[in-house]
Order: sequence, then structure tokens, then C-alpha cells
Amino acid sequence: MGFEQVRFYQFRNWTNDIVDLGASKEVILTGNNGQGKTNFLEGIYLLCYGSSFRTKNEKKLCLHGTQEFSARGSGLFSGRPAEVSVKLTTQRKEILVNGEIVRDRKELVRQLPCVAFTHEDYQFVSGGPEFQRYFFDQTLSLFDVLYIDTLRHYRKILKIRNTLLVQSSYDPLVLEVYEQQLATTGLEITKLRGQAVEDFNPLFTRLFSEISGLDGECKLKHLPSWKEDEAGVVRRLADSRSQDARLGFTATGPHRDRFGFQLGGRNFADHASTGQVRLLSLLLRIAQATLSLQKTGRKPLLLLDDVLLELDGERRSRVLANLPAFEQAFFTFLPEQPLDLNSQADPLRLRVDGGRSTAYSGLDGR
Repeated sequence: MGFEQVRFYQFRNWTNDIVDLGASKEVILTGNNGQGKTNFLEGIYLLCYGSSFRTKNEKKLCLHGTQEFSARGSGLFSGRPAEVSVKLTTQRKEILVNGEIVRDRKELVRQLPCVAFTHEDYQFVSGGPEFQRYFFDQTLSLFDVLYIDTLRHYRKILKIRNTLLVQSSYDPLVLEVYEQQLATTGLEITKLRGQAVEDFNPLFTRLFSEISGLDGECKLKHLPSWKEDEAGVVRRLADSRSQDARLGFTATGPHRDRFGFQLGGRNFADHASTGQVRLLSLLLRIAQATLSLQKTGRKPLLLLDDVLLELDGERRSRVLANLPAFEQAFFTFLPEQPLDLNSQADPLRLRVDGGRSTAYSGLDGR
């Protein structure tokens, strides 16, 4: 069922509003730009993951002129009641699930898987390699929470190696120990990313064929930085110490992996139009949510923030028809946009104005 009620206090431009969602599986938020639609979706995402999809500076989440905020949501998830709250004060941040303190945000992934479709997703296609790495790390984290620990461990060792390299003198034996750990952990990440792409491609190529209207099979390709076995990686790290010390960082490893979109033997992202890039980013998110559902059996929450705006009616219908089964879905639209979701359910419609919401019926107009 998803969230039945959410409450925001001093969150972005939502001063103090309680929003009753009832048993609504689909929620449509309409309003002009700058009224708080995206802020609402960000609040839902915050309750799912304890963090924002828009900023790492959590002070920006506070209402202008304040230093604190809170968000609270309650509902049924996988048939079980749950209440989640996130509170930021000048002293600390506190996340609670059913009254119990959450020590690690990865615990929330098990509770409330959520996929946000945003305009910034185009960077997964046309942005730098760091955006593609982020996308697949996020995809893996949705169904393998242990991957989060593996990634954290790798980054910790990488930071230690980088710190040691730039010191005027270091113990080669100590560095050797960390390089061995870096190779072991890094190759595990490489293997898991490669497997994720293998699992991802059948979903992605089907979606591309059914929705894009373009000929040919579009596939994602993983281009790992390390192709050697563990012993070979250890030797490579040892041989590159002088060069990496001059650079001030480790120049090879999973943190340098790349991903590509292959169509007709060439990188499709290099030639795709703006509209095609936008569509590819939508397909990535649909495949991500679908793969998470297949791997875990847990229906995700879907947050679609104005991403259907640039699609024509036919492609919009195809996108909606290919969304995976979901616990709950939130859609934002401008007032003049059509609101037909091709759904058998009766969506809850909320008009958003100045950080407050008002329910209205489909007969009330847009």
C-alpha cells in the first residue's frame, strides 16, 4: 500500500503540513514550478533512505531561516505497518523506524526500496563515468545491501593508499598490505558490477525495443579498469606507486570503471539527441526498479518528477505500461499537462501551492 500519511515540519517550503494519502496506490501532484512538488517527492525519498536525492548538504533541507526540520510517514509496506521519521536539529540527525533508532541508513533499503525518476538522470547517459558508476552502485545496493559495505571498505582502503603515497616516506610493507586488500575488494566490486550489467541488459534491451521506436538492440557494456586476476592487480598497483604518488591518487581501480551504451556497433550516447538521452535515462530507471523487484520480491515506491513532460502521448503510454509492479507511485505534473495515467485505479490528486497540498477530484480541472 505504501504511505498513508506524511507530515513535514520546516522541510524546504513545507512549513507544517499533514498530508493524508489514504489507501491511494497512485498520487498525482499538480502545481506551478516552485510550489513544492519536487520537495514533496524529496521528502518521501528522505523517509525511504534517510537522505536527499538532490543535495548532500542537509542544512539546505531546512525551511529558509531555520536550522531544523522533521519528516514523518506511516503506512503499510509489504503488508506490515511501519512508521518512519527523520529529524535534523542543530545537534544531530535522528532516523527512527517504528520507534527504533536506525544506526546505519542501509537498514532502510531493506524496509522501503524507492526509485526516483528525475531530470538530472540524463547524466547517467551523457554525463561523466562517475554518474554511470553511481547508477550501478545504487542499483546493486537496492537488492544487495552487503554491496554497500564492500563499497565502503574499498573507499576506505583507497583513501589510506592515497594518503600513504603522498607522504614523503612510507613503509613499503604497510603499503603492500593495503594494496592486497584493495585488489581483493576492488575485484569483488568489478565482478558484482559485471554481473549486474548482465542481469540488467535483458530488461533494458526489451524496454528500448518496446518504447524507443528505434531499430537495433541497445545494450549496456561494462568497461572495467582492472581486467587482471588478483595477483596481476597487486603487481600493477606496486608498479604504479611512483606515478600515482605524482598524481596524488590511485589512477586505476573500480573507481575508474566506465560504462557504455552500444547500438549498431557504436556508443549510442555520443550520437543520441537530447530527447533520446532523456528517454534512455527513463529506461534505466524502469529497468533498475524492475531488477530490484525481481531480485528481492519487494515492490518499490516510484517517484516520477515531471519526467513524462517531454514524451509524446504514445511514448508516455508505453512508459507507464512498462513500469514494474509498485507499492506506491507519485507523479508530478504542471497544471496544463494531461493527467491520464492509463490506470484502472483512481489516483489521489493533490494540488500543491506554496508548500501545502489540497486534494481535488479529476472533475475539478487542472
